Amino acid sequence: MLARLKEVVAALGVSRTKFGAGLGLDSAYISRVLNGKQRLSDSMIARIVLRYGVDENWLRTGEGEMFSQTKQPVAEPSILEYEASVEEFVEAASKLPRELQELLIKIGAGLSAKNGFPPLGHRTDGSVDRGNSQQD
Repeated sequence: MLARLKEVVAALGVSRTKFGAGLGLDSAYISRVLNGKQRLSDSMIARIVLRYGVDENWLRTGEGEMFSQTKQPVAEPSILEYEASVEEFVEAASKLPRELQELLIKIGAGLSAKNGFPPLGHRTDGSVDRGNSQQD
């Protein structure tokens, strides 16, 4: 299976690091797997199948085609590959039209609520951050 996994990385034309990042895995883990020092887990196989469109039967047994006929490989960068800081994000967002800024705020608020975080602008102590304080 290890040789087939290496074939997948080569066929996608991405580095090991980018391959792992697309799966949400750090480079050390993916390196251990690709060097045969760590077993390829069922959950990692599922991630590879879902993310890159690899045929699970081919990956496990070598039978059939490398890529599923129903799903094409996805080699574009995932959000995990971007290393922009919060400051860079805020700076870029501040240059967007007001309507798009409001949309980003709504998306952030929805994600915060969905994940059990306090509403945007509210601190965990219950006070409200109005964005104009000089606190460090």
